[in-house]
Amino acid sequence: MSRRNPSPYDIQQMYGDPSRLKKIRAAQDTELHKEAAEVLAKAKQIPADSLDAWDNASLEQVANLATQREVEELRQAIARVMELAGEHYGVNKDVFWKRYHARKNAVARDK
Repeated sequence: MSRRNPSPYDIQQMYGDPSRLKKIRAAQDTELHKEAAEVLAKAKQIPADSLDAWDNASLEQVANLATQREVEELRQAIARVMELAGEHYGVNKDVFWKRYHARKNAVARDK
């Protein structure tokens, strides 16, 4: 039996509902945090000399992935507050980084 390609209607039904996408993402986040916590807990029980460089690097990646979405959500909330205040998150961010690097370069030149 061959499988047909999904129609635009099928795609809309699978992915078009924003509330469904939010629920899917929330479930994925929950599972990601749960699995990451389990992996990191298991790693703490294993002697450090038993893990090779890749094991340590992959554990660091797991820890970063677990917090990455939380940081993304925080940035979105900050952007929303700035938007409500009449500011633009992206523009303010660019201005900040330009000033930051200019100060950093000025300090480095003065040394």
